[in-house]
Amino acid sequence: MISTDKDDIWAIAWQWAQYPIQDMPSDHQDIQRLNTWLNANVLHKQAYKKAAHLWLMTGFIPPTTES
Repeated sequence: MISTDKDDIWAIAWQWAQYPIQDMPSDHQDIQRLNTWLNANVLHKQAYKKAAHLWLMTGFIPPTTES
């Protein structure tokens, strides 16, 4: 059964967004798992797109310095 609970979908999308798939060969099993999850439900693709964008944005935020 495919979950349509938005909180569950967001949690999974957020985990995938943080996962370093860009460092893996294209035939790696985790990339295949991600693609299977993305193709299972349009809500998965939408959540992943938002999560990946947010994760990318966090890379541009400079670290805080303590005074």
